[in-house]
Amino acid sequence: MPNLVIATINHEAGGYHDGTFDMQPLKQTFTGLDTPPAVILFCEAKHYRRHQHQGLRLAERALTEVLGAPYAGLLGTSQQGPIPPAIFYNTDLVTNLNWPGDDPHDPDVFADQSNVGRFRANTTGAEFGAWVAHFNARSAVARLDEAKLLDRYGRDPLPFIGGGDLNSTASGPHFPQRDWRAANHGRWIGGSVAQWIEELTGAVLEHDASGFMFIEPGGATQDLTTLGSWAAEIAPAVRETVAKALAA
Repeated sequence: MPNLVIATINHEAGGYHDGTFDMQPLKQTFTGLDTPPAVILFCEAKHYRRHQHQGLRLAERALTEVLGAPYAGLLGTSQQGPIPPAIFYNTDLVTNLNWPGDDPHDPDVFADQSNVGRFRANTTGAEFGAWVAHFNARSAVARLDEAKLLDRYGRDPLPFIGGGDLNSTASGPHFPQRDWRAANHGRWIGGSVAQWIEELTGAVLEHDASGFMFIEPGGATQDLTTLGSWAAEIAPAVRETVAKALAA
């Protein structure tokens, strides 16, 4: 398998603002790279399907101009609206062998095949796979389900590369860890009460969780306001929702 440069990017709204596409920020992001990537795993291709894939074509052109290499784009699908991921590939270096397309209602594409492509390195003929994903930003339970759709590619005999905006930190000591509490400007992890109720209820009903512990990150002093919210709002609501679901 040859060494290929792979890039990942979350391009906010795909450069789409007020009905038009601005690809200048995308070009600025890739300015100065020494080696044009063979594959770019791209998130937030907002409205790239409109007007005969106008946004996709503009992004192809922008990458080709700034990197000095020919790029073709493969638009994916999303269940979260018209903001799917995409893969751009350097046609001098790799050839696309298979891509499931960008129709979110295609009955012939299984859920674990969406946004997954197969490619061939032009210099050696070696084949490999690539997936791109933009996981749900609101629900950890939903992210777990999305990850389960992709886990089989870790066992595929074909080499696979995957990435995107996973809205989470990978587990394991060999990965860098992010302080999500600090990133949230001091707000407790997870956001609103409604979001925690949704996530914990889903964990019980969909993944057989039987209990939860409230622990401050890093062993910090407990925030009594947040603890009170858990005790008075979140825990009772989860118990009530689970009880209703099990009785239905």
